[in-house]
Amino acid sequence: MQDKIPSRTQENGLNDTILDADMQRYRRKRYIFLLGFISMLMPLAVDMYLSAMPAMAKFFATNEGQIQLTLSSYILGFALGQLIYGPISDSIGRKPVIIYGILTFALVSLGCAFVENIDQLIVLRFFHGLTAASAAVVINALLRDTFKNQEFSKMLSMVLLVSNIAPLTAPLMGGWILYWLNWQAIFITLGILGLFTFVLAMVNIKETLIIQKRHPFSLIRILRNFVSIGTNPAVLCFMLTTSFSFSGMFAFITAGSSVYIGHFGVSEIDFGYYFGLNIVFMMMLNITNTKLVKRLGVLRMLIIGISLQTTMSVLLIVVSLLELPFIFFVLCVSGYVGCIAMVSSNAMAMIMDKFPHIAGTASSLAGFTRFTIAALVGMVLAQIHTASVWPMVLTMSGCIILAALFAAIAVKITQNNSAIK
Repeated sequence: MQDKIPSRTQENGLNDTILDADMQRYRRKRYIFLLGFISMLMPLAVDMYLSAMPAMAKFFATNEGQIQLTLSSYILGFALGQLIYGPISDSIGRKPVIIYGILTFALVSLGCAFVENIDQLIVLRFFHGLTAASAAVVINALLRDTFKNQEFSKMLSMVLLVSNIAPLTAPLMGGWILYWLNWQAIFITLGILGLFTFVLAMVNIKETLIIQKRHPFSLIRILRNFVSIGTNPAVLCFMLTTSFSFSGMFAFITAGSSVYIGHFGVSEIDFGYYFGLNIVFMMMLNITNTKLVKRLGVLRMLIIGISLQTTMSVLLIVVSLLELPFIFFVLCVSGYVGCIAMVSSNAMAMIMDKFPHIAGTASSLAGFTRFTIAALVGMVLAQIHTASVWPMVLTMSGCIILAALFAAIAVKITQNNSAIK
């Protein structure tokens, strides 16, 4: 029997198919890297000036609690922006919203460098967060327009993996900029990075929401959608899960520099290295999530993330009670913070899967809830003027207990709904 040998045409067709697949993989990687790069703006605006907080307190002749309020006002603006940009992106498309947000972010960053008092900085930081929110909302919607459930969770984890470069390097960058220049140069650097990102987005971001799927902008319809999303018991519990999980991390971001520098005597530059360890753990767990989510499923990965974060919280309390060496404290904090991305990406996958037709609005409400709760937690913590570890440690522990409680309820509801179907 004569062997079948592919003809030249068949070979060319096979080669073209392989080439197309390679091009698809390349474009996907480039797209993920671009979204990850845009996502860096938000953590850069938070983490880059953490090590400069003591110096800023001296410059403005105020206490560190007032400087920490610039973090909370940023997060509050970020939360409000989530409510605004999501519905707008569902109406006019994704690209105009993200382009506008990045450009205004860059301009406000430059404005922060030229304030004359702490009150001006607190106000400007609110608008800083308001503009930064556009990228966070639209990136979630861009991914949901393109990928489904488990694939969405995987792609979001990959975007977060790329964006983790920012919090890994930001405190170090801020520390060295402060060493050579001053705190104002940190915000000027943010402005320049924002302008560069604006050009990248203008050239490379493509519209993913076709005109036929856009919703006419209507305040009544938007409010109805918010009510529909917020009154879904499972979705509400998933939102509160990711919100309190994130708020635990924000407690560290708010008070971490005071605890590390003020209580443990770490230098501003060394603080950046210890902070970077948090991101190393986060990247490791992000990679783990991308590898296992298709095999174990979104819900199980969420449970694993919450369980790990709770365990780290218990260990952090034990280390603090026994006053063990500083490195054990750092490792527990890093393990706790590292779980955030695993919890967030899987909780968001569950939320977005329930409302794919209004992905921007769903992303908005989830983001608003997450960052509003985090801002409130940060504001309360900022009023406790002490370098003791306990306000931060107990706040982190309280947040993860609430996150675990809401996760258990969300999982139970989801499993019951699946059993009924």
